[in-house]
Amino acid sequence: ILPTGKGGLYRPVTINPAASTASVYQAEFFRAPYSSLAFTAPLTGVDTTYWDVAKISGASASVALTLDGGTAIPNATAADELVVAHYEGSSWVNVGFTPINPGNAITGTATSNVLTTFSPFTFGIKPTSIVPLTLLSFSGSLQNDNARLQWTTSEERSVSRFQIEESKDG
Repeated sequence: ILPTGKGGLYRPVTINPAASTASVYQAEFFRAPYSSLAFTAPLTGVDTTYWDVAKISGASASVALTLDGGTAIPNATAADELVVAHYEGSSWVNVGFTPINPGNAITGTATSNVLTTFSPFTFGIKPTSIVPLTLLSFSGSLQNDNARLQWTTSEERSVSRFQIEESKDG
């Protein structure tokens, strides 16, 4: 565990070498956004803090990012999970292996896959479902020769409308 943090925010990072080779790593935490917040699906956002982790010598490794109390990651909801995101030249990508769930947690550790390239890393926000809502109930009935559809949803994320389509042949 490398005890990183800044400005009163403790954000440790753990580096787990994939081999027993003698290895040297260096890490620094930044309490500011990385120069780009662009991300690639399935991510829907990234944290506004990040870690610079460098492999000086030795083995490839997995990286574990830890939330140690305080506040949740901005814009993450209970319907999301937090994964390790790695900036790869033009956008943040999901390199997560073990997520933090739910996404609005204030404690937990997310672990990456074993990586050969390093820096920078942050928490990525990833929906636990590809549907941006939770369907609680749905029913349909015929009333006066018309279809009556009723549904209840929760956890809606970026849903602006529902579009009903009709088909005569199923």
